[in-house]
Amino acid sequence: RWIQLHYFLQTNFNYGKLDSKNSYDFQIRRSRVVLNGQVASNVDFFFQTDDLKAGNSSDKSETDNDDDGANHLFTQDAFARLTVNRGFQIMAGLLTVPLTRINLSSQATTLCAIEDPNLEVMSNYSNNGRDAGVMLRGLFGTRAFEYRLGVFDGYSRDAKNANGRNGSDSPRLSARISWNALENEEDESYFYSENYLGKRNVLAFGVGADYQHKVYPTSGGKFKDYFAWSLDTAVDVDMSSASIMTMQGGIIMGTNSPGEGLSDDETVIVPLYDEYLTFYGQAGMLFFKQVQPVMRFSYRKNTLNAGGSETLSNLAFGVNFFINSHYAAIKTLYSHPFKDSVDKDGKRFDISFQIYM
Repeated sequence: RWIQLHYFLQTNFNYGKLDSKNSYDFQIRRSRVVLNGQVASNVDFFFQTDDLKAGNSSDKSETDNDDDGANHLFTQDAFARLTVNRGFQIMAGLLTVPLTRINLSSQATTLCAIEDPNLEVMSNYSNNGRDAGVMLRGLFGTRAFEYRLGVFDGYSRDAKNANGRNGSDSPRLSARISWNALENEEDESYFYSENYLGKRNVLAFGVGADYQHKVYPTSGGKFKDYFAWSLDTAVDVDMSSASIMTMQGGIIMGTNSPGEGLSDDETVIVPLYDEYLTFYGQAGMLFFKQVQPVMRFSYRKNTLNAGGSETLSNLAFGVNFFINSHYAAIKTLYSHPFKDSVDKDGKRFDISFQIYM
C-alpha cells in the first residue's frame, strides 16, 4: 500500500486585441492537487482537484473573460481501478470520456501553451471532458492495442428543467480503440501525453464514439439523439541525438450536442448549433531536450439550428523552453484567428510558466 501527493501549477499572462481594443490579463490558469496510490496489489486510485483561471477578471479582460476572478475549486478526476490483468481493468468514478486523444491527454504535457477552443467539443456537456460512470479498459501486446468502453451519466432524466429530455433515463455510452505501431511496453498510464520529450516512441491511430439517447431539445418539443465520433493520429519519434519530432492531428464530428440549444437556465431554445465538424493539426520539434518551436492549426464549422453556419479557424505558433522536462517549463504562443474567429476571439499572445512536483 502506498500513496503519493503531487501539485501542478500553471500561471498565464495573455495580451490580445479584439474589436481594435487592447486587453491583457494575469491569471492562475491551473492549480491542481493530485493524489494517487495503491491499496492492494490490484487496486489503485487517482484523484485531482483543479481551480481554473483563478484571478482572471472579466471587468478588464477581453482575451479570456469567461470567469469572474473568484476561486472555484472542484474535483477534476476521482476514480478507483481494479486490475484483473493488463487486458481487463475496471474503473469507476469521475472519469475522462474517451472520445478523443486530445481529451485523454494530460494537461501538464500539452504541446502548446493554451488549448484551442475549437477543440473543446464537450465543454458544454462534460465538465472539462469528465463524466461520472464506469469504464472497462485493456491493453494487449507490446505494440499495444487498447480499448476503453464507458457507461456514464450524461444528461439524466431529472436534470434541471429537462422538460422530458432523456425520458427513458438512458445512460451515455462512449468508446475508443487505438493502436500504437511502435513498441509500447513502458507507458500504460491512464492519460496520454501530447509531448513525450523523447521518453517514448509513438505512432498511434485511434477512433472514438460518444452517444446518448434523446437528450437534444428541438423547438417542436421533441428530442434527438446525440452522437459524436473522432479519428486521430499521433507521432513522437527521435529524429537524431539532438532532435525529437512530435505531431498530432484528427477529425471530430458531432450532432445534437445536449448542451446546445438552451439558454443558461435551460428553459429557452436559443439559435446555437446542432452539428459541428472540426479538424486540427499540431507539430513541434524539440532540440537538445530544451527548446521546442511549435505550431497548430484548427478549423471548425458549426451548423446553426436557426439556419446558416459559422466557420472558426485559428493558426498558432510559439516556442517552449523546458527547464526540467514538464516539471518546470515556460511556453509561449501567438494565436491568429481567421474567418468568424476574428470577431469572436481576436489576436492573442500567451506566456505560461508551469511546475509539477
